[in-house]
Amino acid sequence: MITIDAPISFLLGAGLALAAKNKNKNYEQVFLKGFILQSCVLSPVILFFMLRFPDWEWNYLFNAQQFFFGSENIGLGAATIALIIALLNLTYILGFQLAKKLLENNHKRQLVMILGGTLTLVLLIMLMMFEQTLYVGTLAEFKSKSAPLIFVTRDFLIAQTVAIILLAAGFSLILKTSSNSKNL
Repeated sequence: MITIDAPISFLLGAGLALAAKNKNKNYEQVFLKGFILQSCVLSPVILFFMLRFPDWEWNYLFNAQQFFFGSENIGLGAATIALIIALLNLTYILGFQLAKKLLENNHKRQLVMILGGTLTLVLLIMLMMFEQTLYVGTLAEFKSKSAPLIFVTRDFLIAQTVAIILLAAGFSLILKTSSNSKNL
């Protein structure tokens, strides 16, 4: 869902920086490997949702299917998708760099508060848009209350499962393989 994608990228970046500090890992290695994870796993999964379930991804705020894939808007839709992918990468960078700066200045408590606040924001958005979160389909299906539940939508479940597994494995691998050649 577009309303939580950027905060999730921010959390990935900040979480990796915090984990790097806690495990005494090299920030630069963790940042670059995390950026690869962001770019090769998280962004493509979000792109998949934008392409496969555009109305759901945009919280049924408008007919995203028509906007992105309608013949008269194809260029604008493609440009919007490119800007969103860039924004996701930018929020990863922002999250990592902010966390790194706070940690270097011994402000771990403030960082934990920011992470908690961001996670709370994501959960609140999902709760406020509970119905939009649970049903994945077209805008017309959502409005007519015939959109299927996410729990029974095969493509959704496969993409979500792959994303969770790859993100968890990537996060773990990054922290396992990022040696520290200097003190943090």
